[in-house]
Amino acid sequence: MLVLAVGDFVSVCTLIVTGILALLTAIYVWLTHRIVRAQTAPCVILHVAGDESRPTVLQIVIENVGNGLARDVQFQPSEEIPHRAWGLHEDGPPADRMEDGPLIEGIPALGPRAARRIDWGQYPALHRELKGKKIEVICTFKDGPRTMQTESVLEIESLRYDSLADSDGARQCARELEKIEKTLRDLPAKPQA
Repeated sequence: MLVLAVGDFVSVCTLIVTGILALLTAIYVWLTHRIVRAQTAPCVILHVAGDESRPTVLQIVIENVGNGLARDVQFQPSEEIPHRAWGLHEDGPPADRMEDGPLIEGIPALGPRAARRIDWGQYPALHRELKGKKIEVICTFKDGPRTMQTESVLEIESLRYDSLADSDGARQCARELEKIEKTLRDLPAKPQA
């Protein structure tokens, strides 16, 4: 039977405690590094917002909510994105499809807290185009040598009862424009000489 002396026992315990402290210190340093890196990293997201100067217009906002420079920002939408969907009624003409601009061509660099705003359309016309669907968009960008990725969703259904989507002023304006259009159609044609 092997019997350890008290001094040997203390040495073994010291060795174990020192190993545990070294491991905890390494974990602490690693976590601190990750926290600092996260605070200085870019993070590019997309969302839909209203244009404050034009109450019925919805915009796609591309925003770097992080504190670092995002380089080579690219987007991969799950389907074609409607563009310039104008009209306050759901029975209007079909919208164009986005064929150029930052969501198609990408952005070379997007600074910290910087944003790009793209006029998307008006709620009724976008509702007609999307038919309740959501467009998922994968965004890839570089932070130094690292390639990062985020996922965003473009949708308008959550804005259904928002003041932008259901503006009394916008409806009143649309009614007045319809009256003007009807009046102009009902004018007799000017005889040609």
